[in-house]
Amino acid sequence: MATATLVSQEIEEGKRLINALNAANLSVDSALWIYAPEPKTWRLMLALHLGLLD
Repeated sequence: MATATLVSQEIEEGKRLINALNAANLSVDSALWIYAPEPKTWRLMLALHLGLLD
């Protein structure tokens, strides 16, 4: 099965998003890129602790 290549521009944009969220006090606990076969794109998945249930 062929997949699209994750390019450095997408990686850099993901880093900028994570840095912006961290600067806004929305601490990113983890992040990963996952390939979605439909529509054949990469998605950046983020995990944040929002403290809503604390």
